[in-house]
Amino acid sequence: MKKNMLRSVIIFLLVFALVLIFCDKNSTDSNGDSAKSDFNDMVGTWLSQSATVDVKLETNSNQTAYDILSEANGEISVSGDYSADLKYIIDLPMEGFRNIIITQDMLLTTLLKPTATTSMLSISLSSLSQAVMFQVMSDTDTTYYFGDINDFTISETEAQVTANNAVFISGYGNTNLKLNKASSTAQVMLDGTITASTISISANDPTSILPFPIPIPAEDIGTVTLNQDSTFIAEFTMEEFVEVDTSITGRWFVEDDKLILGPPEGEEGEPLEFDYSLQGGNLTITASIGISEFLGDVDTGDIDVMELVESFFGLDAGSLTDVIIDIELVMSKGTSKLYLEKSKKSLWFDDEYRNMTISRILHKLDSMMNR
Repeated sequence: MKKNMLRSVIIFLLVFALVLIFCDKNSTDSNGDSAKSDFNDMVGTWLSQSATVDVKLETNSNQTAYDILSEANGEISVSGDYSADLKYIIDLPMEGFRNIIITQDMLLTTLLKPTATTSMLSISLSSLSQAVMFQVMSDTDTTYYFGDINDFTISETEAQVTANNAVFISGYGNTNLKLNKASSTAQVMLDGTITASTISISANDPTSILPFPIPIPAEDIGTVTLNQDSTFIAEFTMEEFVEVDTSITGRWFVEDDKLILGPPEGEEGEPLEFDYSLQGGNLTITASIGISEFLGDVDTGDIDVMELVESFFGLDAGSLTDVIIDIELVMSKGTSKLYLEKSKKSLWFDDEYRNMTISRILHKLDSMMNR
């Protein structure tokens, strides 16, 4: 899987988390009265500045999960044209396919937004083909080196890879590799063993497995306009991944440290409820949702979300009982680029539409992961 595709997948996961949060329904007995001081301070357009996601796993037995944010045990040393130590590993097993990514810097930073020259080793394994490629990446250029899969020992039971003095050459595919090794002057050599770090998960104890800030531009996350007349317009970015209406319109109010977004006047629908705080000119919105309960009414087709997560983190089959996503979105006031008509119907308050949209998102993610 190429760097730009993995970047898309990770941004997609953030958008998916935001969709889950925006679809979390919490009914309220409020009479619509607002905390007047907060209401007045919150009127205006809020642009997203940062987002932090924390993914927690809950299992029915004691488990050991891959820790993809921490340095692995051991490393693979790179020498020759480029010198580095590869210290991070992620193993992506899919049905009939396995992709292992080993990186010089923390994985999410490497895939999303490298700020300096870094490197990545990609190993692709399937029943039809096996390939290995090394990339040296900067914010402006990428150099590709190709190697021989036979120079690697890859564990079938855990995320562990050994490079046995593997030679990579620039600009040649696997078919010409052995003929060109001796004559090529553009070479890197890889050697060493790396094994994924792990996190212990106790049975029935939700454990943080993936806490990370999202290093992507604010405009890639979302915008909310809260109007003085209690109407609102919210929009978050998703067009790159799935063609759905990503806008939410309706009425808003605040009560007991909750920001409550309801359907437009005259429409039926349950309100969306978020914890919020106002401090230093920033509006911080937080929410949490469990995937197992949320996906209960969603047609996921042949996609087993829990099985997918189990494979991703190296858990025993059938051990995962829930995936809990906590998200914190920090926003500050700015200028809106949204010009939605207030009369536009807000489909996000309709159960059938929400469930259909989540189903489409899951199928899009499945197709992206299997490219």
